[in-house]
Amino acid sequence: MRYRPGEEGVIRLNITNTTDAPLAVAIEAEMAQEIARTTTLPKQSVKVFENETGAFQIPFKAPDREYGATVRVRLMVNGKQVATAQDMFSVADNIWKVAIGADLNIMSSSGFPWMDPKAD
Repeated sequence: MRYRPGEEGVIRLNITNTTDAPLAVAIEAEMAQEIARTTTLPKQSVKVFENETGAFQIPFKAPDREYGATVRVRLMVNGKQVATAQDMFSVADNIWKVAIGADLNIMSSSGFPWMDPKAD
């Protein structure tokens, strides 16, 4: 997934309540880049009814700094963390800055000259 710097996006999450009572959940989220550059996203308080799954969205704006970013989400119930999740995405104004992986080099695109497919 790639966003342009400053592009608006949305985090989608499903929360399942497996109990027999409605559940009040606080959704806390942050975006991280580099080692310690974090941005806290607005907290949401939601209710998930008993034995149901709720679909929720957290809007965000992609960072202005390019390259990798991580979104982390924590679910809090009565002040206790009950679940976490994270996902990563790229930020770049040009797809080619982030689309070429480590395995896309001349050796992988032209074959491995030290291997003889006939002998294998």
